[in-house]
Amino acid sequence: MTGWFCLAATLFLFTTSLFGGGDVSLRRRFAGFFALTSAALLGLRAVKSAKYRSTGSNTAETSRHGMTLAAVLAIGSALSALALFALSAAQQDLRRARALARERRLAALAADETLRRLQQIADDSDQNADHLDEDWAKPAIEERADGVRIESRVEDENRRLDLNALAHPPIDAAPVARAIAELLVRCGAPDPQQRLENLRAALHASDADRRDEAAPSPLPLRIWADLTEVRGYDRSFLDGEARPPDAPRPADVFTVAPFRPRHFTPVNINTAAPETLAALFGSGQAGVVRWLLSLREAAPLRSLEPLAAAMDPTAFSRLRPWLDIRSDLFRVETLVREGDTERRVRALARREEGGRVRVLEWTEL
Repeated sequence: MTGWFCLAATLFLFTTSLFGGGDVSLRRRFAGFFALTSAALLGLRAVKSAKYRSTGSNTAETSRHGMTLAAVLAIGSALSALALFALSAAQQDLRRARALARERRLAALAADETLRRLQQIADDSDQNADHLDEDWAKPAIEERADGVRIESRVEDENRRLDLNALAHPPIDAAPVARAIAELLVRCGAPDPQQRLENLRAALHASDADRRDEAAPSPLPLRIWADLTEVRGYDRSFLDGEARPPDAPRPADVFTVAPFRPRHFTPVNINTAAPETLAALFGSGQAGVVRWLLSLREAAPLRSLEPLAAAMDPTAFSRLRPWLDIRSDLFRVETLVREGDTERRVRALARREEGGRVRVLEWTEL
C-alpha cells in the first residue's frame, strides 16, 4: 500500500511541476525521490508476498499491522507533498514580491532624480544665455551606500535643428531647408534633396487638401519615431547604421520638437554642434562659423549683436529668426541600476518665460 501511495505522490508532484508556480525543479526532484521509493517498496512487497505464499506465514495480524503502517506513511507522504508545494509557491511569490518592490523603488528613485534635474533647469540663475558649462549641462553620477547607482544627464535640444521648422517657417524656409539637406549629406544620405522633398510633403498639406477647407491641417512630427513613416527615414538611417565612421548620427544634429503649429525651435549658437552651425550658416560663411566657435569657447555669447556685426546684413537678416542664445527645450535621461535590475526615465520639457518648466513627454522603461 505504501508503494502505491508513493507512486501517487510522484504523479501529484510531477503534475504540479507542469502547471503550478513556485520552485518547479524542487518538486521534480521530490517526484523522482518518491518514484524511486515507490519502486523500491513495490519491489519489496512483491518479494515478501512471494515469501509468504511459499511459507504460508502471512497471518491476518501481520496484514493488519502492514495496512496501518501503510496508511500512516501514505498520509504523511501526502501531507509532506502538499506542504512542499505550498512552501515552494510561497517562496516563489516572495521572490516576485521582492523583485517588484525593488523595481518600484528604483522607478521612484529615477523619477525623483529626473524631477531634480528639471528643477535644476528651472532654477538656472541666468536664463538669458544658455551654454554647456552650466550646472544643468553636466552629467550626474551617484553611487549610494546600498549599492544603487544613479546616472542622469540633460541634453539641450536647441543645439539641434528642428525638422518641424519646415512645417511653419517664421519668414523664409530656405536657410533651414538648405541646412537640413547639407546635414543629411553629412549623415551619409546619398539623395538629400529627395529626402528633403519627402519630409516637406509629410509636413505640408497637398494641393487638394488646401482647396478643401474641411480637410484637417497637417500636424507636426511629435516624436522621433514618426520619422520612420517618411520615405527615406527608415530605422537603419535614423540609427546611423549606414553612415561613414566619422559622420554624425541623425539624432546628433536633428530633433523633433512636439510643439503646437506655428511654433518653431531656434538653434542656440552657444550649444550647437560645429556641423550644425556650418550647415545653417552655409558654405559661404565658413569663416564666420570658425570665428563664432572661437568666440564662444572664450565666453558664451550674450547677444546676437557680435554675430550681426560680423556678417553681411542681408545674410544675417535671413538667418536671424533661426538663431538664439538661450534654450527652451531640454531632454532629461535617468538610469538607476541595482545589480542586474535597472529602471530608466526619459522626459522632454520646455522652459517657459519666468523659468517655469512644463513636461511635454514622460517615459518610464
